[in-house]
Amino acid sequence: MRRSKRLAVDIDYLEDLQPDAHPQPAPIHRHTDYATHSRGISSQQSFLTIDEPPATQTTEPTSLPNPPPDQHLVSQDDHSQFEPIDYNDDMHLADPMLKARMRKHTAQDNPMLVWMDEWDEFVQEFLRLEAPEFEWAECASPDCPNPPLYRCPQCSDVRLFCHLCIVWMHLPSPFHTVEIWNSRFFEHRTLRSLGLCIQLEHAIGQQCPNPTPLGKEGFTVISSHGIVVVNMVFCNCSNNLSKPVQLLRARLFPATTISPHTAATFEVLRLFQLLTFGSKVSGFEFYQCLVRLTDNLGNVVADRYNIFMCIVCQWRHIRTMKRFGRGHDPSGIEGTSKGECAVLCPACPHPGKNLPSDYSSVPAQKRWIYSLFLAIDANFRLKRLSASSDIRDPGLSRGFAYFVEEKKYKEFLSAYTDLVVPEASTCSDYDAVKLASIRGGKGVSASGVGTIECARHDMKRPLSVGDLQLGEKYVNMDYLYFSSIRNHSPSSCFVSYDIACQWTRKLGNRVAVYPDNVVHHFFAGSKKLSKCVPNTLALSRAFSDSLPTNATLAFSCMVWDFESRRSTVNPYEPKLAIESQAKVRLKLAEEDAAAIAQDDNMTIHETVSPSVLISQGLKLQDQQVRLSIDAKSLGPHSTELQKSQLVERRTRLQRRIVAWCRIQELYMPCVVPLRNRAEEAAGGSSNAEHIKLFLPSDVIRSARFDYQLARYEWRLRHGQAFDDLAELRRHLLVLSTMYQSKDSYVRGQKNNTRSVTLIKNVQGRINYVAQKYRACRLVLTLLSGPLEENGWERSLQPLLDTDIRSLREGEDASSSEGRRQLSWIWSTQRTSDAEITEGMNEVLRIEWCKARARAQRWQEECILLQEEMRRVIVFHEYYGDLWKTRAETVTAKGAQAYAWQQRQTRLTLIAHCKRTWTGVEAFVRAGEGEVSAGESLVETHTRAT
Repeated sequence: MRRSKRLAVDIDYLEDLQPDAHPQPAPIHRHTDYATHSRGISSQQSFLTIDEPPATQTTEPTSLPNPPPDQHLVSQDDHSQFEPIDYNDDMHLADPMLKARMRKHTAQDNPMLVWMDEWDEFVQEFLRLEAPEFEWAECASPDCPNPPLYRCPQCSDVRLFCHLCIVWMHLPSPFHTVEIWNSRFFEHRTLRSLGLCIQLEHAIGQQCPNPTPLGKEGFTVISSHGIVVVNMVFCNCSNNLSKPVQLLRARLFPATTISPHTAATFEVLRLFQLLTFGSKVSGFEFYQCLVRLTDNLGNVVADRYNIFMCIVCQWRHIRTMKRFGRGHDPSGIEGTSKGECAVLCPACPHPGKNLPSDYSSVPAQKRWIYSLFLAIDANFRLKRLSASSDIRDPGLSRGFAYFVEEKKYKEFLSAYTDLVVPEASTCSDYDAVKLASIRGGKGVSASGVGTIECARHDMKRPLSVGDLQLGEKYVNMDYLYFSSIRNHSPSSCFVSYDIACQWTRKLGNRVAVYPDNVVHHFFAGSKKLSKCVPNTLALSRAFSDSLPTNATLAFSCMVWDFESRRSTVNPYEPKLAIESQAKVRLKLAEEDAAAIAQDDNMTIHETVSPSVLISQGLKLQDQQVRLSIDAKSLGPHSTELQKSQLVERRTRLQRRIVAWCRIQELYMPCVVPLRNRAEEAAGGSSNAEHIKLFLPSDVIRSARFDYQLARYEWRLRHGQAFDDLAELRRHLLVLSTMYQSKDSYVRGQKNNTRSVTLIKNVQGRINYVAQKYRACRLVLTLLSGPLEENGWERSLQPLLDTDIRSLREGEDASSSEGRRQLSWIWSTQRTSDAEITEGMNEVLRIEWCKARARAQRWQEECILLQEEMRRVIVFHEYYGDLWKTRAETVTAKGAQAYAWQQRQTRLTLIAHCKRTWTGVEAFVRAGEGEVSAGESLVETHTRAT
């Protein structure tokens, strides 16, 4: 059903600010009409008598009389009745009635509902465009008596024109497709069929005195309006320009330089390049869209896909050469240096471009500011099939940009692959190491690509990308690494690599084998603001102030020795072993043996000691929880076998509990009346998982017994809590690995469903262990008071849902390493009575070192940020001056204009950067912790103490 249209007049009811005012029986509403004409915007006010609004609302009384009915209607063509609007009149803003009125809902709040009221009108307008608006007797062009039959759907003018006029109108746009009215509907016609001919190298409308026409097959043009065939005439006058040059001057890129019959417009090539970068559209998809745009009925259209892709490749290469000034250099494209056409990262250090002239002589403590940060990695999804060859499809770049020169690269691999012996991995089971020689496949010439890129800004380095044949071999990555840093880097850099521990082990030995032209210089690699800097510094100093002075000095000495490589002891890693429940049981057994030897024990049963009794009780309680979970998991559709297995488990567990209870009554007679009352309340029909065991923690506040049993339970629970945390950490590591594997390798609905099922199973175990730890900690809380156990809460903290996260996760899912706060479950250590001092000292040391590292990293980030902003400005100034020099040295007007344009682009970027970064330096220097380049960081506070 069609929605009813809204009233043409929108009436607003205003609230009355005077509570004593009485509404008039016939209120009057003021209505303002606006009109737009050549003289601007004008308005006229009219007054409408309306019905009385609901009783809950009142209207403002007015003394204006009712106007005659003819004043309600205003002619749209009679602009003399309107008053000009005074745009400087702000009196209506001071109206108290407008301030008191609540916000009114407008059409912008829900535009789709408003449009749905008008969609029938849209349909009618669409249909209206399928036919001529009027039966035109003459052509729409002035003084043309010919009958009009043609129109252009690509032009904005929908009027009909005659045959001659439509051709004359499209001389500047010859690639449109027109329509002809056949008295029933519009049919498509090409301008070529109407006689339009494109004349090159002459003004529009002029004919060449010495033309060179093409044959009857015509000339195919790939344009943004489709794939069209046109008549084209080349010029053969005295200037004697070649056909490709004539096409280029008409902004048509020829498919070949020998007798071209196909070309693509510059417009369609620009459009495809933007869509490729912005929307990831493939060449085939884009070409098929052009085919559909030409003819959407499936008729045969000239197949120029391969030609189009070849043109695209040539177009991009020429544009690259143009942007990097090869047209301004007398040596041309052949004189291009290696890596010259790569887009450089303006914030990275580039000697001679954005670094000070004396950067290499700065003090050692300041040298890191001018270092380069690199990342090495490989991508095995970028496979290349053995579908072509360098002879059939030669590369145009030849080492001009990002990819290394293929010929020299392959010569190096063939010469040194056998000399570099593969090494066995001594570290984690990384795929990059494990699958270094088995990746690839039949019919694949490259199993992936290796790349060296800027680690801070994620930009590829010049001459830093190359094909991988059989995995991420060291010889491949070595060549790419040294190729990247050979001519385009400062003398110091930091390298990040996922297998750096393996790659750097014998890098020096491999360097000794490689030729000098590959290894130009070798250096040792190593593995927001206004809030984070003061916060991390304040936390670090507050943490240091809360610790003893001798402790912070000892921590500082350990860190300094480790960072200066005078010591191999890592202060960030724990050294104390965690005492598990099994170790506690062993200690209790040894204590029982010692007590029996000294005849000083409370053993009553000949085979079950008190510690064994409590230990078995904890095991039975855990079995009860597991059985309860399994019983709840049985649904109404469970099989008879599953039900019988559950009954058998209940029977076995009940026998064990009964036997254990008989022994418990010997050591704890107080539980006999408690158990009898519990059995009477249950009616004797309780399942095994519901039988209450009455452990010391259950009756410590309501019954009298030997507290040594409660102490046994406290020690066992204490160890159990650490076991639960260890199991929780193990499951979290498994879950994190499963998520990574799923995201990287799992594809398809079947495999995804299977992966999700496995992930749910692991998540269920995590939930169970977390529940078990919380119950164990609750028991420790009950026992710690009567037993006077203190200090254990520091290691065994309350487990919140936000604490259950992996090592890579912070409290916020998007937090980085600098902001990430590690969950306490990953830093829990044993703090028994004998080891509480040493254990807590280790925990404090690790946390202090982390707080210090976070504060230092943010201080370094401030220094680097200011330096990188300076580099960006200087980088653009360097290339601005370079383009200015090119503009002043070339003579061709086009080259001069392009050089001045590029210089202006650099100046615009400089102005944009300065405008965007206004105030950043003040933010960086705000608050405590400001340091300058080369100054010592946060550890000076510790040194001073």
